[in-house]
Amino acid sequence: MIYHCIVRYTGKIKTFECDMNLIDKSSIKLLKTTPNIISFKDSINEYSFNITKSTLYKRFITQDVIFEIDVKILEDPFEVLEEKFLTVSDIYYKKTISEKPFVILPLYSPKSKEV
Repeated sequence: MIYHCIVRYTGKIKTFECDMNLIDKSSIKLLKTTPNIISFKDSINEYSFNITKSTLYKRFITQDVIFEIDVKILEDPFEVLEEKFLTVSDIYYKKTISEKPFVILPLYSPKSKEV
C-alpha cells in the first residue's frame, strides 16, 4: 500500500507517493523524548508518538513529485465560501436522512483552479 501526500506550495499543489511500510521493530532507535512525545526511527522512516493524543505520526519525505498543478490560493477562503454558500446553497446545504444539516465544502475547483 502507499500514501498519497498532497502538499500546498505557493501557487501549486504537488502530489507525492510514499510507501506504507510496517515499522521495523528490530531497528528502532530513540531520537528524542519529551513528557508528551517520543520521537524514534527505524531502518526506513521517522516517527513521533504523541502520548497525550495516543497518535503516531510519520515523517513524509516528499521528493518525487508524481503530479503537480498550478492553483490560485485564495486570500480569504471563508469569504468565498460564504459567498458561494449564499448564492448556491442548494448545492452545499442538504438534509440527511435524519434531517440533521451538513455542509459539503469542495476543497478544489477544477473549473477555476482555486483552492
